[in-house]
Amino acid sequence: MIYKTSKEIQKSDQRIIQQRVENSIINNQIYQKSLKRKTSKRKVRHQANKKNFQKEMSEVEDTLNRIKTHKTVLGYLIVNSEGGVVRGAFKDEEESKNIANSIPLLTKKARSVVRDLDPTNDLVFLRIQTKLNEIMVAPDDEFSLIVIQTKGEKRDEND
Repeated sequence: MIYKTSKEIQKSDQRIIQQRVENSIINNQIYQKSLKRKTSKRKVRHQANKKNFQKEMSEVEDTLNRIKTHKTVLGYLIVNSEGGVVRGAFKDEEESKNIANSIPLLTKKARSVVRDLDPTNDLVFLRIQTKLNEIMVAPDDEFSLIVIQTKGEKRDEND
């Protein structure tokens, strides 16, 4: 057996501690580099998501303008799941409040009826014709688009 003196043990311990410190420094440097790479990737992804979002919002704006400027459309509302108006284009604010309060309830009931008939099915679009107007609802989980238009003469489907 080889016996070490206390000085040899101390030197050996110091070398081990020094190696561990060096290893932790190296590991820390590697970790920092990986964080920088992840951060730069996140920035690139964020910029791409921002561009996609802007493009999608531009498309939504174009679609809403096209709907709003159609000759038979009286107005539209975008309503959130609680019935609050997110956006709208109605001349009469009182009318838009009435629509925002009543149409989402009717949509929920229609969705319930569709699911009662077939539990695997869901309401995708609701169209209601009255004597004077037509109410169209495109429901979704978070928002619903409600469009009111006058019941005009027989329209071309491409309008």
